[in-house]
Amino acid sequence: MGWLSGQLIDIIEWLDDGQDTMVYRFERHNNEIKNGAKLVVRPGQAAVFVNEGSTGVADVFEPGTHELTTANLPILSTLMGWKHGFESPFKAEVYFFKTTKITDLKWGTRAPVTVECAGYGMFDLRANGSYVIQIADPAKFLTEKVGTDGNFEVDEISNDLREEILMTVSDRLGEMELNPAKLTGKMKDISEELQAPLQEYFGTLGLEITRFRVGSISMPDDVRKELMEMSRLSAGKLANADPNAMQNLTALRANGSYVMQIADPQKFLTEKVGTDGNFEVEEISNDLREEILMNVSDRLGEMELDPAKLTGKMKDISEELQAPLQEYFGTLGLEITRFRVGSISMPDDVRKELMEMSRLSAGKLANADPNAMQNLTALRASRAMGDLANNPGAGGVAGAGMGMGMGMMMGNQMGAAAVGATQPAAAPQAAPPLPGAAAASGTEYTVAINDEKYGPYNLAHLQKMADDGSFKTDMLVWAKGMGAWTKAGEVAELSGLFGPPPLPAAADDGPPPLP
Repeated sequence: MGWLSGQLIDIIEWLDDGQDTMVYRFERHNNEIKNGAKLVVRPGQAAVFVNEGSTGVADVFEPGTHELTTANLPILSTLMGWKHGFESPFKAEVYFFKTTKITDLKWGTRAPVTVECAGYGMFDLRANGSYVIQIADPAKFLTEKVGTDGNFEVDEISNDLREEILMTVSDRLGEMELNPAKLTGKMKDISEELQAPLQEYFGTLGLEITRFRVGSISMPDDVRKELMEMSRLSAGKLANADPNAMQNLTALRANGSYVMQIADPQKFLTEKVGTDGNFEVEEISNDLREEILMNVSDRLGEMELDPAKLTGKMKDISEELQAPLQEYFGTLGLEITRFRVGSISMPDDVRKELMEMSRLSAGKLANADPNAMQNLTALRASRAMGDLANNPGAGGVAGAGMGMGMGMMMGNQMGAAAVGATQPAAAPQAAPPLPGAAAASGTEYTVAINDEKYGPYNLAHLQKMADDGSFKTDMLVWAKGMGAWTKAGEVAELSGLFGPPPLPAAADDGPPPLP
């Protein structure tokens, strides 16, 4: 415990391997402190002397090894009347303070916070996050909070701090002019705006809140879905089937990994390790993860991301995210040497919608890039191959290979048509202009989408298009043997691709309409 029973103390120190104890009173067990004793204050600590029997703080010591004499105990010397030095032992209480950063402290709203936003009306928000604190004024913290507690731990004050945070967050969120469509890109700004008023209270206790983070601000699912739907419906680009229009409001998820190293051992010891004799990665990983989540959420919200081209931008996005993260890592004496975004994904319904929009605009894509349709049909074929692989009874490996070959063949046909190939066509008779007529017979259909002709496709391929919504009953189709372009739903062979017909309207027992 740092004391020897029945002897005068000549070395005063505190070693602690944990992260929970904030203040520890050096146990004397009725022993007096010897004149000339050594006081050892390690990095990440401060020591405070209190005159025995008094509530007033005497001398405060920073890290270092100190010999206890009248020269470095001026206040205590005055209180005890040591005008010309002293030789006898003395009695005083010594408190050690942990001044390293205390991380991984959580907060979260217990009830929704009702806010009003211009153009959106009123709705409820929930928020959560984390914060980091350290003892900035040991004497004040001892007087205001610790008192005579000989082993003061974090959980003795965390509830009080959390209540202060919740009150401040609720008030400030209600006052801020928030745009619910742009919350994701503002987490760091909102965090900094909330930190300043919180420090006012923390400072009265001798504490400093060194980092306050809003990890997420969420709204009810029905409100979020409504906002996304409104955003998509109001996007003028959607009318032209532009895949970039889906950037307006899209929920993204990201994951990855990072590499770090200790760049400044002295700073890391002072800011985080303290007297922990076996400091492990897990003791700081949660704090670093919270910092990463806040920054990634913000930066992804600020970037002009094209959801149709995310896959090819992982390295660029990773490098753009690494720089702002180093700012915080550096305050701890760490360096983040590599940051990787492994994947960025979007909800399945959004992804399917993007693919459908891309197919519907394939005419424009093909005119700009002869390979565009080849890429799209190859993508569809690969999805079909995955479906077959998951259902061996529907064709197994042989069926999968056939699907891929068919997809590539159709893509090549489209590419040739886009560049105006002059080689003789080996395909059957081409479809007539819209509208037109020709007498032929066959089971492959050409489909009209946005005044462009695609195909011919066989029934299996059209079934997959009908399943994912890219082939609809009101689209015009033509096949050899048909006299004119006809709506798909009116072709007997195709009508079964779209599921059962709608139920007939209920009978109306009222009077007939007036003549």
